[in-house]
Amino acid sequence: MEECIKEIKTLITLRATYKYSSVHINNQANLVDINLKLKGKDILHHLEESNKCCVMAATLGSKVDRKILYYEKVNMTKAVILDACATTAIEEYCDLIENEVKKEVEKDKLNINWRYSPGYGDLDISIQRELLKS
Repeated sequence: MEECIKEIKTLITLRATYKYSSVHINNQANLVDINLKLKGKDILHHLEESNKCCVMAATLGSKVDRKILYYEKVNMTKAVILDACATTAIEEYCDLIENEVKKEVEKDKLNINWRYSPGYGDLDISIQRELLKS
């Protein structure tokens, strides 16, 4: 485990971006400023009292994915452990970004909801491509 933790640290190249959008709710959640429609009852419920939304994308970099794929062929146990380390790393990184966003919006007397990602509930994971384009 310790070996995998050390290895993942050498592979990570952190990158992230985020932007804000006005939210209009009708039968779907419309992120007006980035021209994106989010379909699904769960995301609609999640954003129903929101007038603004922050869309965030974060990555550990492609080296991590490539190394996990490599280990899937030669050492599945190590691949699973490295994948778990990567999951922990990206969640911690997203927590940092979320705290940055929280500080920004508190200046405007706004509150934040919890993070919601494609693949949660009935928000189709295929929306990721559109999110990245926006």
